[in-house]
Amino acid sequence: MSERLAELVTGLAKRRILVAGDYMLDRYLWGSVDRISQEAPIPVLKVDRRDHRPGGAGSVAAALAALGARAVAAGIVGRDADGKLLRGLLRASGVSTAGILTDRSRPTTVKTRMIARSQQMLRVDEESSAETDAAMAARLGAFCVNAAASADAVVVQDHAKGAVTRGLVRELAGACRKHPVPLIVDPAPTGDYTHYRGVTLLTPNRAESQHATGIRITDEDAAARAGRRLVRNLNLKAAVITLDREGMAVTEKGKGTVMVPATALEVFDVTGAGDVV
Repeated sequence: MSERLAELVTGLAKRRILVAGDYMLDRYLWGSVDRISQEAPIPVLKVDRRDHRPGGAGSVAAALAALGARAVAAGIVGRDADGKLLRGLLRASGVSTAGILTDRSRPTTVKTRMIARSQQMLRVDEESSAETDAAMAARLGAFCVNAAASADAVVVQDHAKGAVTRGLVRELAGACRKHPVPLIVDPAPTGDYTHYRGVTLLTPNRAESQHATGIRITDEDAAARAGRRLVRNLNLKAAVITLDREGMAVTEKGKGTVMVPATALEVFDVTGAGDVV
């Protein structure tokens, strides 16, 4: 398995991959806590370092570029300093930002994590989760359909921030069948999963799978039943259910389910683990 995985990862080099979805800016404030505020019973974080990284779909695009792929980003940011910073971070990671559109009516999604000595204390989200308007959706859809024609694969990251509409998924599914190109979707945590019908591969986590299927995943048998239900109900070629430290359940259409184990490590922050999967 490890040798085959290494071959597949190496094979990403020079592949053109369109990454469409909800692009975010991840901001990290690192510091230490030495006292409690006099204003309220809360710790005071003394910040000594700030980091910024592409988040959401941006995390996936940057990871693909790091693996040697030619990643093309398609999404929406606000006309603000955070949007400009996110574009710059993506370009610095080797990602094409040709499909990153600017919407002056909404802010760039920003997630700020406050960390004291490797312990995350608080996360602050600045965002709009309203679905993008018809004109912006049409522009994004046109770019994605055109880019899919020359892509080796299309990845959609749906974080329910408004960029991934039912229409966008439908347009991409049609374009990917036409060329043909695999369409891989990381679904939103909640919502109507029927608008992912007809994509090639869905990669929900445990909670998302339970929401979509109504099956409580407590063991390998339940994971296999959930995978079969996803494949059947949504007409998928495969479903990959991520199960935290228990690994992944991979179900292919017309085949059984294969459990892929994980090696558990002690880490202080698992942010982005699902995106890398």
